[in-house]
Amino acid sequence: MARIGSKALTLGACLWIAACGGGTPRDASGPAGAQKGKFGVFYVVSVSRPVGGHILSDDGRIDCGTAGTGHDRCDPVSYDWGRTTTFSAYPDAGLLFQSWAADCGSAVALNGCTLDTDGSGADKWIAAIFNPPDQIGHARIPDPAQHAPLFYDFANHVPGAPACTRCHGQDYRGLANAPSCVGCHEAGARKGLRLAVTSVTRTAAGVAVAFTARDDGGRAVDLAAAGIAPRFGLASFTRNAATGVVGPYQVRTLGADGPGLLAPPAPNAPASAATGGLTGTPGSYAYVFPPSVTLDPARLGDTHVVWIQASRQEDGAAATAATFTAVNAEFNFVPGAVDVPVTAASAVRRQVVSSDACGSCHDGFRPRGTGVAGTFHGGEAVEAPFCAVCHNAESTRTLEGTLHGIWRGSAAQFVHSIHGAAKMGLPATESFAGIRADGYPRPVADCTACHAAGAAQGNQWKTRPTIEACGSCHPTYPFPHSGGGACEGCHTPYGIEVAHVPYVPRDRGSVLETAGGNTRTNASALNGAGQVVAGGSTLQAILRDVTVSATGRPVITFKLTRTTPNPDGTAAVADVVFNPPPAAPDASRELMDDYVGTLGVYVVLSLPQDGIARPADFNASVRSDLKLAWMNVGGSGVSATSLSGPVDGWYAITFPNLVIPAEASNLTAGLGYAYDLPGTQPLTQISVGGSAWSRFTPYEVFDAPVTSGTVFGQACTVAAPCRLKRGGVVAPIRNVWKSAGTPRRRIVDTALCDACHGRLGVDPTFHVGQRNDAPSCSFCHNPNQNKGGWSSNASTFVHAIHGGARRTVDYGWTATCPAGSTWNATSARCEDGITRAPVKAGFAAVDYPRSPAGCGACHAEGTDSQALAGVEVGDLLWTTVASGAMAASTGPSQSPYVEPGKDYGVKWSATLAAGGAAPTIVPAAGTTLVSSPVAAACFSCHDDSADHIRAMGGSLYRVRSTVDTARDVETCLDCHGAGKIFDVVRAHR
Repeated sequence: MARIGSKALTLGACLWIAACGGGTPRDASGPAGAQKGKFGVFYVVSVSRPVGGHILSDDGRIDCGTAGTGHDRCDPVSYDWGRTTTFSAYPDAGLLFQSWAADCGSAVALNGCTLDTDGSGADKWIAAIFNPPDQIGHARIPDPAQHAPLFYDFANHVPGAPACTRCHGQDYRGLANAPSCVGCHEAGARKGLRLAVTSVTRTAAGVAVAFTARDDGGRAVDLAAAGIAPRFGLASFTRNAATGVVGPYQVRTLGADGPGLLAPPAPNAPASAATGGLTGTPGSYAYVFPPSVTLDPARLGDTHVVWIQASRQEDGAAATAATFTAVNAEFNFVPGAVDVPVTAASAVRRQVVSSDACGSCHDGFRPRGTGVAGTFHGGEAVEAPFCAVCHNAESTRTLEGTLHGIWRGSAAQFVHSIHGAAKMGLPATESFAGIRADGYPRPVADCTACHAAGAAQGNQWKTRPTIEACGSCHPTYPFPHSGGGACEGCHTPYGIEVAHVPYVPRDRGSVLETAGGNTRTNASALNGAGQVVAGGSTLQAILRDVTVSATGRPVITFKLTRTTPNPDGTAAVADVVFNPPPAAPDASRELMDDYVGTLGVYVVLSLPQDGIARPADFNASVRSDLKLAWMNVGGSGVSATSLSGPVDGWYAITFPNLVIPAEASNLTAGLGYAYDLPGTQPLTQISVGGSAWSRFTPYEVFDAPVTSGTVFGQACTVAAPCRLKRGGVVAPIRNVWKSAGTPRRRIVDTALCDACHGRLGVDPTFHVGQRNDAPSCSFCHNPNQNKGGWSSNASTFVHAIHGGARRTVDYGWTATCPAGSTWNATSARCEDGITRAPVKAGFAAVDYPRSPAGCGACHAEGTDSQALAGVEVGDLLWTTVASGAMAASTGPSQSPYVEPGKDYGVKWSATLAAGGAAPTIVPAAGTTLVSSPVAAACFSCHDDSADHIRAMGGSLYRVRSTVDTARDVETCLDCHGAGKIFDVVRAHR
């Protein structure tokens, strides 16, 4: 009965609204009619005759309202393609205007409706809805205050609640004449700002710049009305025709602190003798530099550049980043004759750094938060080459002092100083203005991170070294030629490149070097970003396929290739052929010449859990390694492997004792991953001795005796130790994986992660750089993994780490208080030992350099709006957030959402059995705490939205035994799913 009552209530609402709206359209542009407009020539507007008021166009050609009131001009009307038409809605006596519908559905009720051809085609249909005062909002909801509670009842499937989507559609954009919800709930489209220089002219009055100001739709922008205050800079630079080397900017615009930008008065205001004048009409302007800005007669043949800096904030009241646009417009030119405009831009640009490279971490230098306050330079400096207009060696600013005789604020110094100070171990006095990127997410020696090949002169970091640039990272180095000089005479490009191969020195505290030492660290130098030292090589795993034999055993077919770079820029590439295996296990024998160690081999899959027959997430795995397979050891265990081949260059790894259960899904296998010492030391090159840089001892190789346990099948004793090697250099092999059938859903893209990290896991170092493929993080980081009341499921911990600035409670997975600070249980935070100021611990200290709202920074194309394409939400495993015993006292690593000292019971686990036996399943205790899948992911950033999440059916830190998955259904994607009214992409603008 409750379900029938709900239908009747909703049907009444639909019928009442339809009556008010006047039914279906009576002409061509309605959903049932034929097309009447002609694209690019004219468009046709049709109107549904309303009840309770009338609709009036700005030209009076449409005046359509309640029958018998004299508003009878309801026929379709055509308008020229470029014309914008505005409509107003007026209620009859005693009624109120509620909302627009159809093509006006996105218009805010009180603002009227404007139609043009920017957003859609040649046919328009409009409708307006009028209601009695006691029925505003919904015809069946007389009090607007009931709107949200009744919607929550609908979302939570409360019997008798209205079925909102019956009238408003599954995406809440309205059906028939029912209004679209976007009129109240969706922000207006961003108009943006685009500036373009059309000419530069030398005149007697000064250098004149003509430019256009348009929005993203090509419409003219009124600078004065929009509050846009552009600033202008003029510079020139030299370029060596033979080498392509460009010199620094010689800036012609001088401000109070030296070279920089000039800010003229408002458009059409009297010109300033110091900053020039700006004139023009909306969309088309001219700026004339003041007479003090002149061109150097001796450099008229050099390329000059005009930069315009401006921004537009379309919502001054909210001042949100979503409605903020910054522009740095660049125009390169060679000056022409006096009074002759130069209209064609020069093909030569000064571009030592790439905006795209910098923007890959900094998100185009857009504001990171919801507002723009606190953003450096007001958020207006967004192009990397533009920085040198103000940040150049000729500046007269003294605030930051000088280094090697050059102002620290020079771009070649301060950018290096900010990014490298912490990792170079420089004191605070050696960093620019006290700014230090302590969490810089890649090796600081990787110069190509900013000086990318895409920049016109990106290679100048190695072809034109200078004391100014080199000294910014090496401030205490005693440069022998402090007065300058041709550094490149001694420092060749290859030598500089080799010297700047990014690496992390070996950890002297590893178990191979220190008794009882770290087993999960790098006992060798660790290279990053896929680069290697002189004499070094990189290995690539190529995975041909993953299959299941007739007896149910997984088979992985693969090969390795080895690439060795040459000094001349070429490279030698060859397939790897493994050495013959030993007759008996011998840890000192190696797979291949020049290398020690192994590759990890993983098989992961999904088994039924929590009543879900085919979960969309991994929850079971078997781990082995290539060296074990090569030696054919492992006995009868499920992780035993054997190696065969090569056949036509391909090897095959088989798990002879592992039979894939019939109920398994998402079967996937991968290569890489090994990093546990001493048994699974990663593949480490030991043939790089003799390098010119070996005096720094990162690549020395030593025999390391292992006197206990078993290593690669060999028993290790004091009398007969296993001989392993420490030292050498690891260039982490890229993890590869394939599925034996339909793969798990695609969510994240490793290339996007590497845009910031260079190579995942290397400086900042985690998993010794061996877990470097973003999608395969889910092999281990699955919904059952948790610690200290925190989930480390891939969908939660990656969001929580990068969204720390958005969180209100620090994410404390495995966190410890930093050196010099202690935990204060009363304030529940780490505090320094002197001022008691709060100190961020663990991942909470990560300073993510872009807005956490930019889902596309990590998510693969097409998945950022909904990382569930093709996946039923009901097939996602619930995220376990607490299992096992919590610490008796609070600390930085324990969640505040759990009870100290409480044992929440065992989590769900599965152990695969050898020989085809059924897996051993340990069900989760009913006392464990869980969060529903979508809620867990969203809560990782939006931890201040728990009430909203729960109101929409989400569960957070619920006792597992109280969950009824048939009743506790998340409705998050009804609004936030792909194409919905609050699509995640739209909500995270």
